[in-house]
Amino acid sequence: MIHTVPIVDEESLFRAKDIQPEFSWWYVDVLDASGNGCVCIFSQGLPFLPGSPVERSQRFSLNCVLYKDGKECFYLLQEFPESAVCFEQISTDIESVETWTIGPHRFERRITQANEGNHNIQCLIELDSSDDSLAHYIQGSIQLSGSLIQDIQGLEVPLSREHQWTPLTTQCIATIDVTTQDEELSINGAAYHDSNISNVLLNQLNIDHWWWARCSFAHRTWIVYLLKSTNQVESSPVYIVASVDRLGRWKSYDVESMDVVQRKRSIYGLSLPSAWRINLLDGPPITMQVQSWLDDSPFYQRVLVKMSVGSEEARGYLEHVVPPRLDIPWQQPFIRMKTHFQDQQGSFFSPLFTGPANSRWSRQISQCIPF
Repeated sequence: MIHTVPIVDEESLFRAKDIQPEFSWWYVDVLDASGNGCVCIFSQGLPFLPGSPVERSQRFSLNCVLYKDGKECFYLLQEFPESAVCFEQISTDIESVETWTIGPHRFERRITQANEGNHNIQCLIELDSSDDSLAHYIQGSIQLSGSLIQDIQGLEVPLSREHQWTPLTTQCIATIDVTTQDEELSINGAAYHDSNISNVLLNQLNIDHWWWARCSFAHRTWIVYLLKSTNQVESSPVYIVASVDRLGRWKSYDVESMDVVQRKRSIYGLSLPSAWRINLLDGPPITMQVQSWLDDSPFYQRVLVKMSVGSEEARGYLEHVVPPRLDIPWQQPFIRMKTHFQDQQGSFFSPLFTGPANSRWSRQISQCIPF
């Protein structure tokens, strides 16, 4: 279903020439203590795009969502054809620089050898939807640097069989400096970066649903991955719980039990607990409580959570994904409303779901008025 792999495997598999992945993405999120931050994803074959006759592996996209005071203030999901994409790598004995350009947007990550065999990673995301007359206009950058996670306890498996997840860095600070059609935002917050890759479609990986969360504390970031299979024979859930310190040292924990509290069903039909209680065999108890809802759909949810680990508390993101609910025909018009395209017409109702949140209704109404 899913395996955690170190950077050595992620690097070689991501650039494999003989295997075309069904999906892959580089993910960055940032969050400060006031609920300001972002989630930014550069992707190939993103499972959440609307239906298209183009093969999913040939579809590339940029997703950037900005948050202010715990609420969404800007949304962009922009799709580009393969012809608008460039992937480059320059490597030396001490440094590797990878650049993924999708349309006018650019993601550069630089991995540099440090002392005693450790490595540092720097990420620079440059966003450039330069036409300021468009609602999805955004310009600026997201920058972060931290210690590379290298000692993940994972499994090496063939790419042709599995979804591979590589956490790259966390427990570090990122800077967001962006301008949208409505405002300028400057945010400093705790950051996280990972990547995913698979040559199997997400809804064919025997995953019924997963909950994933990360919360950064003063000295450690905690990562929780709770996953259940659709295969009744393999009905035991997959639990991945780990902490990462500022030097990038990864520590895994065994889960003794996990309980959920008071499920809440959204208007789209997904059921999400209000809290999780996780007891570890070899670590402190963990509690996660939902603080606010950020994104909701028939197959995906994102919320802010407060995580308690022993006597410490911190806030972070939690995501809920339900792959069996992907690609259902009645969803397609709604998914299209949230998607911009480089070379084709989008939905008439896109202003209600994209761009700056505080001007969506006025933009939709102005689109209906013939002057």
